[in-house]
Amino acid sequence: MTATADGRPPLTVRAADPTQTTDVAALALLRYTWRVGERGESGDPAEFAAAFGTWWDENAHTHLAWLAERGGEPVGMAWLALIHRVPGPERFRRVSGNVQSVYVLATERGVGTGALLVEAVVAHARADELGYLTVHPSELSYPLYERAGFATSGGVLELGLAEPRRPAGYAAPRGQ
Repeated sequence: MTATADGRPPLTVRAADPTQTTDVAALALLRYTWRVGERGESGDPAEFAAAFGTWWDENAHTHLAWLAERGGEPVGMAWLALIHRVPGPERFRRVSGNVQSVYVLATERGVGTGALLVEAVVAHARADELGYLTVHPSELSYPLYERAGFATSGGVLELGLAEPRRPAGYAAPRGQ
């Protein structure tokens, strides 16, 4: 393994496998770290990991994940939720995607980890011939998605059905 210019092991991004317990555990830990450490949620980590594994087992056909790893250790993740749309007469298979839960550990931010994760999701979506991708970015992540080619469409309306719990200091995304 070759070290990077800053002496750290190289960064890799790969598709996660829902049948591999190490991948499930890594994604559960990243999600728990994000939601508890940065969003102020609470819960038992072991209970969350078990529930997360069950959830992904039940939803692996519609939710694909990618892991960013440095030296074999998980440092980031990204998810793609596949949305199977009503078929049309010219195109029976109509699938779009929603980029979800892109998260990078604080120690990995600002070095391109998030960009590599988003790039992997977009590459998969293109290869699988999805019609389009959507994302609900945070205020801080707007530049990441804009650099990846995402743009405000103005064609989407949203009806919030539940008020999310937000920690003190949380900034709502643009336009909200």
